[in-house]
Amino acid sequence: MPKCFQLRVVTTDGTALDTKVTYCSLQTPNGSLGILANHAPMMCLIREGKLLFRDEDGDEFTMNHSAGVARVHENVLTLLADRAEKPVAQEKKPITG
Repeated sequence: MPKCFQLRVVTTDGTALDTKVTYCSLQTPNGSLGILANHAPMMCLIREGKLLFRDEDGDEFTMNHSAGVARVHENVLTLLADRAEKPVAQEKKPITG
C-alpha cells in the first residue's frame, strides 16, 4: 500500500478538508506540482484552480479552490485559501488497450 500523508485545506471559514492521501497535485504560478509522502519541506503560491488528490483506497477526488499558499512540513500538506468547494469523486475509467 502506498505511503500516506495528511492533506489539510484551510479557508477563512475554517478547515474545509483534513484527510490522509497518497498523492496530491496542485497548480502553482509556474505549473503543476505533485506531492507524495515524505516530500521535502517547502512553501509555494498556488493558483486558483482544481486540486487533485488520491485517498488511501486509491479513489481520486478534485476540489476547486481560490489562490493561496501551500506548505509541506513533516508529512503534512496544508493549503491556505480564501475559499474551497467540497471534494468531488472522479469516475474510475477502465484501461483499454
